[in-house]
Amino acid sequence: MIKIVIVDDQKILLDGFVKLFAPVEDFQVVGSATLSDLVDVYCYQKAPDLVLMDICMENKITGIEVTRRLKEKYKSLKIVLMTGFPEWTFVEKARAAGADSFIYKDGSAEEFISCIRDTMAGKHVYPQGSGKHNTF
Repeated sequence: MIKIVIVDDQKILLDGFVKLFAPVEDFQVVGSATLSDLVDVYCYQKAPDLVLMDICMENKITGIEVTRRLKEKYKSLKIVLMTGFPEWTFVEKARAAGADSFIYKDGSAEEFISCIRDTMAGKHVYPQGSGKHNTF
């Protein structure tokens, strides 16, 4: 079972991810938050395997900043950063912060599920120039 915490400041997207992952047999959403400030608390209390987190958060603490902090505290925690903005600098910033994978929000349900499973298997999923994802 892959225990997941989801962080997105848009409630409708957050709820959508929770519903999307509910029927996936090997996924368990153990927490969801609209504020990046709550991620540390969720990681401490819920001990997730993976955090799926938006980069651009409303409270001005970016997913990239939170990733750096979480990777220092929780060495085995996997982090997948996501965004709806086609901004290539985010990809490099995510890598530099230690994110395990990166996905654009316009991906399909299958792409998100595959990205999470591949990340948990130790692979890194990042977009290529075409917008498609590359697993390595």
